[in-house]
Amino acid sequence: SHTAIRVFVNEGEGLNHDVSVTVASQAGTGSNLFKYDNPVVSAMTPSTKDTSGGSITITGNNFGASTASYTGKIGSTSFSSATRLSHTAIRVFVNEGEGLNHDVSVTVASQAGTGSN
Repeated sequence: SHTAIRVFVNEGEGLNHDVSVTVASQAGTGSNLFKYDNPVVSAMTPSTKDTSGGSITITGNNFGASTASYTGKIGSTSFSSATRLSHTAIRVFVNEGEGLNHDVSVTVASQAGTGSN
């Protein structure tokens, strides 16, 4: 129509993205019009780990593009590193900790997602 266009958006992350459209050499830009969905945490493998810490794979959705950076926690223990495996999985390394039924939080480009165990 004269008032709308449909576009394909590549995978990404973040919020407050500007949107620019050019038609017949005439450009228009809107500020802070688009945001990607927050990350969603669905599961962890393994779901239990000895207290010495180690590698855990977190699955879910909206983990961003291949250039994204991640922060997060399992309970109160921060990830010491995180690597993107795909848009739906990241591998994290957690330091030693203790306890059970910890919540998991993952932050990608200032957007947080959580999951419960």
